[in-house]
This record gives sequence, C-alpha cells and structure tokens, in this order.
Amino acid sequence: MTRCEIAADDPFLLAALAAAPRFRKVAKVHAVPAPIGFEVITMVGGREETRHLAATGDWLLTNPGGESYLVPDEKFRLRYRADAEPDIYVSQALIVAVPNPFGCPVELGRAPGRVYHGQADCWFAQGIDSEGKISSTPYIIEAGAFGATYARL
Repeated sequence: MTRCEIAADDPFLLAALAAAPRFRKVAKVHAVPAPIGFEVITMVGGREETRHLAATGDWLLTNPGGESYLVPDEKFRLRYRADAEPDIYVSQALIVAVPNPFGCPVELGRAPGRVYHGQADCWFAQGIDSEGKISSTPYIIEAGAFGATYARL
C-alpha cells in the first residue's frame, strides 16, 4: 500500500482534529529521567515510528505495551503525577484524536528531521490544555496502543 506523506499543518488533518472528540490517557506509564544523548527509537508493530535523542531534562516514558518515548521536563511535570508505585506515573493530559482519515499508511512530518510513521489504522492526536485549547502539533498513536491506553471523555 502506498504511504501518504502528511505535513503537521495539513488543513484536512487540522480540520478533522478540530472536530475530534476528547480522550484521556488512562494507562499508567513507567518514567525515569533520560540520560542526555540517549537515543530512543519508538517501535510500533515491529516498525520504527520515530527516533529521538534525549536533551537535558527529558524523561523516558514507557507505556504498558512497551512503547518508549521522550517527554521534555516541563511537559512531563504538567501532564503526569506520581502514582504510589516507584517510577510509575498517571497522565493528567487530555487529547483530541481521530482515526487516520487518509486511508493509507502515513509519514507525518512534524519538524525538520522529525518524521513519524503510522499504519493505515493509526490515530492522529493533538494535546489540549485545561481550557480545551490545542497545546501540541499533531502526532501519531498506533491503533493498538490507542485502544489500550486512552478512554473517550
């Protein structure tokens, strides 16, 4: 199947997300401070979704399904609270999300050199703040991870 290249500012995608329902992450994550320069390769379904190097203050988060990713310190402190278990955190963040509206596997370009890959059944999401305003650029969540970690409000 042909892979669709989508820009983070794609008008069709942004319109779909503007009308999307809200979700909350309900799964707990394991989180630890990431060593500076530590490379995180986020794998989804055995395929590379994205690759990043940890910067000063980044946190390394791992979802229950094993997907790992980096979160800057400021966002981490705003979005997560400690659970009773050591190194386990609960998200306080809200998102809007839609199933992939393009009907094909996608490459989402978010910034120069930052490309995210998703299958035809992935979800597109954006973070929202407590007032419902968009607080992030669009990103991809693999379908299985979305179903296991998010609940519709």
